[in-house]
Amino acid sequence: MIQGELFHDERLVWRGRLHRVVLLRPGLTALFTLLLSRITGNPDLSGLALIWTGLALVWLSCSIVNYLISEFVVTDMRLLVQTGFLRRRTLQIFLSKVEQIVVKQGFLGQLLNFGSIVVRGPGGTESRFRCMASPVELKKRVLGQLFSSGAADDDYRHMGQAT
Repeated sequence: MIQGELFHDERLVWRGRLHRVVLLRPGLTALFTLLLSRITGNPDLSGLALIWTGLALVWLSCSIVNYLISEFVVTDMRLLVQTGFLRRRTLQIFLSKVEQIVVKQGFLGQLLNFGSIVVRGPGGTESRFRCMASPVELKKRVLGQLFSSGAADDDYRHMGQAT
């Protein structure tokens, strides 16, 4: 999807996506409400459980579409991010304008290789993206492009030291 937004001389370096963990809550909710609707003997409660199951399945469907259409792209010139289905969020920033990338991973995120990233740009602007697969790899690729292009100076070298 982002491929169509690249400049004619821009080269794709790395592509990432959201982690499947974004499907966990809506999937478990849909499963729980479906089971609840099956085991309820009371017709009034069973109808209510079916309504909740329908809502959970809509949530799950939206989450699946969100997972499929969201991408994180590093090119030799820019970082491009598109996430969201009902609420679309995009970020396009030249690598030379990236001031800092912060990766946040809890214990489970480290085990399953997902986390959040915060991209800081000019003037302290921040863009946060949650549940990204391989967030450390994105940071490495951005830093790698900065160092290989010769655009990196002492300000960028400290970005690669702490995750």
